[in-house]
Amino acid sequence: MPLFALGLLLTGVVLAWGRWAWNTPWIIGSVAGLVIMQVNAGVVMRPRLQRLGGLIAAASGEVIEGELARSLGAPGLWVASQAQTGIALGIMAMMVFRPGAEGSLGLLAV
Repeated sequence: MPLFALGLLLTGVVLAWGRWAWNTPWIIGSVAGLVIMQVNAGVVMRPRLQRLGGLIAAASGEVIEGELARSLGAPGLWVASQAQTGIALGIMAMMVFRPGAEGSLGLLAV
């Protein structure tokens, strides 16, 4: 678990400890968001980053072309990384506003 996700988890536990039940919608939504982030990082981002790293290591010269240029311009990695940021912001919003089930789901979807 990356340090940022661990920080989110620990601050959420501190907020929830002794004050709210663990079945509270914003707590469930926050934990679900952390799980989604880990799956996104491992299943979507990791293979793309490894492939990109190999292409960069194999590249020679200063000109970016061919397979490397196509991989850098592919939207999949960009979308996945932006989704990580959006989910993290949604989790922080849940910790601040403590919405119900619909609000928690909406914050994860945005």
